[in-house]
Amino acid sequence: MEAARARGVHLGRPRKLTDKQCAMIETLLRNRHRGQTARQIAEQFGVDRTTMYRALREHALARPGSESAVSSPRRDSKKR
Repeated sequence: MEAARARGVHLGRPRKLTDKQCAMIETLLRNRHRGQTARQIAEQFGVDRTTMYRALREHALARPGSESAVSSPRRDSKKR
């Protein structure tokens, strides 16, 4: 595996969304064209809403000095 990494070979599962798709999704979420929900936007790209938000978070982290303008909804994590 070390030799593969040294050659620049990508290891692991392929990404579901490209950087270009993430940029398009950010725009759609910011503008909410025609009142689309996040779930509907995710369906357009063939992924689950959770996958979409994870990809957007990773996309934002890959761009130095920028924060994603889109944040995923957070649920209250109270333990009972």
